[in-house]
Amino acid sequence: MSEPTAPPSRTADGDAAGGAIDAFRRSEATVSPKPTGGMPGEGGVAKIIPFDALARCGDEVWIENAGQIYRLRRTRQGKLILTK
Repeated sequence: MSEPTAPPSRTADGDAAGGAIDAFRRSEATVSPKPTGGMPGEGGVAKIIPFDALARCGDEVWIENAGQIYRLRRTRQGKLILTK
């Protein structure tokens, strides 16, 4: 199994180095809207993004949420593991 890598460094404006966020926004990833199983009458639509579209150059993605950094990686068996 490969060694874990460090999360990407951040630029002064908070974006991941290398413009990963901008690259994702420009990506040609297919996002399929699906009805959610939420409360009746909400009419929400879930966004389904293929993992390969997120991890364009490997098997892991670093995700920032509310100031916390999380690592989402794909195992050799194709399962996803989210760690803090």
